[in-house]
Amino acid sequence: MAETLKKSPWVFPLLLAIAFTFAGCLYNLDLEKVTPKPVAIKDYQPIAILSIPDASGYPGSGSALYMALRILLAAKGYRFLEMGEAKVLDPPKARFLLLGQILEYSVQESYVRSESFPVWDGLQYEYRSLPTYHQGACQIRLLLRLLDQEKEAVVWRVEGRIRGPSQARKLLGQKLLERLLADIPPLTAPAKD
Repeated sequence: MAETLKKSPWVFPLLLAIAFTFAGCLYNLDLEKVTPKPVAIKDYQPIAILSIPDASGYPGSGSALYMALRILLAAKGYRFLEMGEAKVLDPPKARFLLLGQILEYSVQESYVRSESFPVWDGLQYEYRSLPTYHQGACQIRLLLRLLDQEKEAVVWRVEGRIRGPSQARKLLGQKLLERLLADIPPLTAPAKD
């Protein structure tokens, strides 16, 4: 490998560029479905969606997930109320109320720092200080609950966690929501190309 790098100095930067490009595509997802999907949700339109509170120390984290949630439900053909919490709950204007809660949100940013590595110079090992890139990480754990306001009961609940690179936190939130909402059937037929 060292010989290849000496003959072709462009190989290492190319490999590094590929690693950075695909870093946002790698993630780990865990889902926990606690109760079955709701009964005939499509018959009870519109759905009220409460805003998702931001995670402590991460302003905008809840609003980003809330906007992605609205976009995903709209793409499935669902209508939802544009109201604040007080107007939705008293008196109820929608039968179903969708509640989101961030259970965990942590971000470790990427960084570069010098580290010493043993390098063989042909006669002996000597330590050299080289810049080393450390990939940051993001972990999001989210709980979604669908409340039937008439029965005052939770009819659907799903929880999931996703882990991946810190620079892809917006994409990670979207992927997590897509998987959490996968069991909710679309009301509209998918567009044909």
